[in-house]
Amino acid sequence: MLGAVLEALERVRPALARMLDRTAQAEATSLASLARSVRLSSFHFHRMFSRALGETSKQYGLRVRLARAAAALLRSRATILEIALEHGFANHETFTRAFRKRFGTSPRAYRRRGLLGVSPDAAPALADRNDAVVAEVAPCVGLYRAPASSSPSHPTSTVVPAEESPMSQNREITTQLVPEQHVLLMRRKINLAEIASALAEILPRVFAYAQEIGAPMAGPPFTRYLQMGPGFCTLEAGVPLASECPGRDDIVPGELGGQRVATTVHVGPYDRLSETYRELEQWMEEHGVQSAGAPWEQYLTDPAEVPDAEQWQTAVFWPITDG
Repeated sequence: MLGAVLEALERVRPALARMLDRTAQAEATSLASLARSVRLSSFHFHRMFSRALGETSKQYGLRVRLARAAAALLRSRATILEIALEHGFANHETFTRAFRKRFGTSPRAYRRRGLLGVSPDAAPALADRNDAVVAEVAPCVGLYRAPASSSPSHPTSTVVPAEESPMSQNREITTQLVPEQHVLLMRRKINLAEIASALAEILPRVFAYAQEIGAPMAGPPFTRYLQMGPGFCTLEAGVPLASECPGRDDIVPGELGGQRVATTVHVGPYDRLSETYRELEQWMEEHGVQSAGAPWEQYLTDPAEVPDAEQWQTAVFWPITDG
């Protein structure tokens, strides 16, 4: 339930902010120290944190610090030691050992290899963009699409009648040509009730693989709905890239965009996204256009940073053609 997750997340949020301070040292982010900072016992803090984030505070802190350090290696000219210290590692050796375990190579070799498939001229700007995406996405990559109720949420379900939706009368729908963009993704056929749990597994895996190979990430994660059926859907989820990169196993390359779309921004919890998809369908009917492909959504808000689900923003895109 999102309610329980958000309640836990809000309770541990001050500790979370402390962990995400790149200069925080290990002793400041120990389980006991974090628990004291939010006036919980270590036992209750551990349970609450794991419920909210899906991993222990130690796993979470190390993962986020390494993700941001890896992006900094590709962007910054600081020494490896300076980057290690900036991201909360005590020394070069500790950082190198943790980095090699996470990414399968040393920080020096990772930096030397650079962004995959990127020309030297384009590298500085794309490294800045990659760094910004990693900083934004790494803390919350497992939280997108968390369910807000016990009933399944999916793009074409009917949850609230349009006339009863508080947002439906004010939502702006526009059309635009979305440039084609390379992506890395995973594809799954799942029960509708499994959307949240599937994305909690898919998006961290794709994100971690993209970082491992030095793929230049160029935007927030997305989910595209290829097929809907009674009680199931086939979806693709992953990350947009600035260059084509190879896949591995069930993580594959693909494309997103390259077509005209009807688009809007959904504001509110993920379990109300069905309202927005339905309004897009109604808008297409009223404006004499037809669906020309699978719709997709991109997650603009970090749920780990924004406590109020009513403020979460999700961009929704639906390919269209003239009827």
